[in-house]
Amino acid sequence: MRPARRPPAFWPAWLRDRWGLVAAGAAGYVAVYIAWTFLAGGSDAGRALVSNLAFLPMSLLAMVTALRVAVMRGLESAYRRAWLWFGLCLAAYFLGDLIFFYLDYVSPQAEAGLDVTLADGLYLAFYPFALLGLLNLPGAPVRGGERLRFAFDLGIVMVTAWMAVWYFVISPGAQQTHPDPLSQIVSAAYPIGDLVVLAGLVVLLYRGQDATTRSTLVLLTVALLNFVASDLAYAYTRLAGVYAAGGWVDIGWIVAYLFFLLAALRQPFLERGSRTERWSAGVLKRLTLFLPLVAIAVGYGLVLVIELTRMPTDERVLGLFASAALLTVLVTARQGLALADNQRLNAELRALSDDLEARVAERTRQLQQAQDELLRSQKLAIVGTLAAEVVHEVSNPVNLILNAGETLEAELEERGEVDRSTLAEFLPIINRAAWHATRILRSLRSFSRGAAPELAPQRLSEVVADTLLLIGDRVGKRPAFRVIADVPADLPPVICDRNQIAQVLFNLINNARDAMPDGGVITLRARAAQGGVQLEVHDTGVGMPPEVLSEIFKPFFTTKPIGQGSGLGLSIVERIMREHHGSVTAASPGPGQGTTITLTLPAAAPPPPADPGGPV
Repeated sequence: MRPARRPPAFWPAWLRDRWGLVAAGAAGYVAVYIAWTFLAGGSDAGRALVSNLAFLPMSLLAMVTALRVAVMRGLESAYRRAWLWFGLCLAAYFLGDLIFFYLDYVSPQAEAGLDVTLADGLYLAFYPFALLGLLNLPGAPVRGGERLRFAFDLGIVMVTAWMAVWYFVISPGAQQTHPDPLSQIVSAAYPIGDLVVLAGLVVLLYRGQDATTRSTLVLLTVALLNFVASDLAYAYTRLAGVYAAGGWVDIGWIVAYLFFLLAALRQPFLERGSRTERWSAGVLKRLTLFLPLVAIAVGYGLVLVIELTRMPTDERVLGLFASAALLTVLVTARQGLALADNQRLNAELRALSDDLEARVAERTRQLQQAQDELLRSQKLAIVGTLAAEVVHEVSNPVNLILNAGETLEAELEERGEVDRSTLAEFLPIINRAAWHATRILRSLRSFSRGAAPELAPQRLSEVVADTLLLIGDRVGKRPAFRVIADVPADLPPVICDRNQIAQVLFNLINNARDAMPDGGVITLRARAAQGGVQLEVHDTGVGMPPEVLSEIFKPFFTTKPIGQGSGLGLSIVERIMREHHGSVTAASPGPGQGTTITLTLPAAAPPPPADPGGPV
């Protein structure tokens, strides 16, 4: 058994059943009719007969597909109700075509002496039925603020349409002699019906469309616009005495039937967010946006043409100018409404902007406060970590002082005096030990001050020496670790807060130690750079890959196991260097090749030259 042939991918899903074949056949039928219209010859009577016969199968097919949608149980009742009205309007036109053909070709004597027939009544029934179908289609609710704008846009479009219909169809038709008032009323009812259908279509467009049926509405819009355009073209060419059945005017009606059929076939396929629906949404949005602008251009363009051609001022021209005046009122009101909307939106935007700025300022203050707290907390944590080291470092000089004091005291008790040579030996020991202990305690007290930077000219060599003194043997006392400091004392002074730079160095040395689990060398090397001094902290540890290097200064980023690192140390380093108007960068040749952190601090301004003249 051969597998069934699948339709091509470009063929729409809603045309992949037997009704798709019907639609393809109908499209081919219309294409043949259009080709016949332009290429075939023959007498006017013969062309009229072929054209009137060609309408019947298309109007019947469009009616059947519309009524098919109306009886679908799986479809929402609003859609079924709308397509029932569309089916009735197409049925009215089909019956009108049938009766017109019967009276013209089967029983012409029945039409003798009649200007208005039953076919006219059926044709005119098309307009209210089509309007009811449009109004029953589901649409998106219109908000209160949009109703007035919608009313003005509708008024602009309809006044322009009335201007064209009045000038080209209604007024010339009223000036013709009619045998009875009924004929005159029916003659005017056709273009007015077209305006009613056009108004219903515009109402549906501006009311908003359901997200699942926009493509159906596009097809329906094409059908109704073709219908209205053919109606008005028929009325104009008939008044001008140039209408010929089977000509270009009739193409619009048969194309309208085709698009009615396509819209009816598309309606049951409710798709939300498909590519076709998105495309249709864009088409409808642009149509509703440009329709009033096009209407304004057409309305004033018609007035301008009449004025430039200096047409005689009759009731037709006066009616056109009166309509133009009404169009001007609507356009002015619409612009005033747009101006009021713009002012309201600008006020709302300013209020939102002010509120956003206030929130950003408050959030910035909170973040700054949190960062300050974080900085203080980390500093206290470092001080706590250093406490044991400081106790150990201070205990050494204190023990020396105690030993020297005990020696001097013992000699004094034993001999009643202390020999001068003994004093010369032990007093320098006591002095140096006391100075060393004092320096350690002073550095610890200075380091534990607040987080606000106190920028002042400093010697980087002294800052590094004090930091290493605080750290003591924390790194160097372990045989596997070694710290090398290469910071010349003759480097230019830098502007910094020595306590915060000590905190930076403590973080970097601590990280370097953690990066060398099997031991290694930490090198601090400083050199003069343009505008300041650069200090490198290099380790021979595990190194970093590029993807880690790009993230290390971000808060809470860490490569350490959970519980062994907060991910805040390097972010605090970056913040401190930024507040010092300096910079920090990281580099690593790759995993296993160590890491180098480079700090750049601005140089202190040189002191002003002394006045060679001295004081006066």
